[in-house]
Amino acid sequence: KDITADDSGEVTAKCGNQTSTAYLYVEDIPVNFTKRLTDQNVMEHKNAKFTCETSVEDVEVDWFVKGEQVKESQKYSIYEDGVTHMLVIHDVLIGDSAQVTARVSQFESTAYLYVKAQPVEFTRTLEDQSVAENTTASFTCEVSKPANVQWFVSEVEVTQGSKYEIDMKGLSHSLT
Repeated sequence: KDITADDSGEVTAKCGNQTSTAYLYVEDIPVNFTKRLTDQNVMEHKNAKFTCETSVEDVEVDWFVKGEQVKESQKYSIYEDGVTHMLVIHDVLIGDSAQVTARVSQFESTAYLYVKAQPVEFTRTLEDQSVAENTTASFTCEVSKPANVQWFVSEVEVTQGSKYEIDMKGLSHSLT
């Protein structure tokens, strides 16, 4: 029962001065993928998870990103639970879009990581203002990452000129 490769060897039966001998050959179960990797579409700054399953428990799966083998690190976590194997790529960035490969024995499973850019969001919005006629009003907003901000007054786009001053410092944008 539950024969393993360690059970390979000679088997002998003895009866008096008679013996009968045979050899037990235990063939390894071929290791391959029973569940392959699938492409992942992940928003930037999130974690990407690639999962596969092998035909045999407790085998080592090697992981490759952009053709380079990866090991456990701050960027990569590698998990194994029986036949299930997982690679987690932490805090993905646009530049992390790549081919990801799991390799066991001579078999490979490949999928792609597609990283989608986070949309630009306002982190500080415009505030209503009441000003006296013939004075200056200034409006300021901030965005979540570098971006171009267009300014509109009464739904008409305004540009830098004698009436309007447009300024940008880091993620802060202002119209005066």
